[in-house]
Amino acid sequence: MSIDDFRRLTPGEFDAIYGEWRAGQDSIIHGEWERCRWICYFILKPYAKKTLKPTDIFSFNWDNHGRKMTKEEREAEKKEFERLKELWKDEESGI
Repeated sequence: MSIDDFRRLTPGEFDAIYGEWRAGQDSIIHGEWERCRWICYFILKPYAKKTLKPTDIFSFNWDNHGRKMTKEEREAEKKEFERLKELWKDEESGI
């Protein structure tokens, strides 16, 4: 991105670009930690006295831990999906 392109960004555009960049960086970091967890899992598995799961080795804050979404969370996610779908339709129609 050139300096001129950067200067023309609105705050919302900058926020969207930064959000995508941050998500990509988080994905890279999560992948590295997941590989570390799997390596440790396969090293320790032969010595485990009970059944071992990778999440028993390390527990990360991005793990779901088997938690189910509440009805309110599902509804909020559905509303957000519908909002984004409408934005996509508007973008495709050129509005």
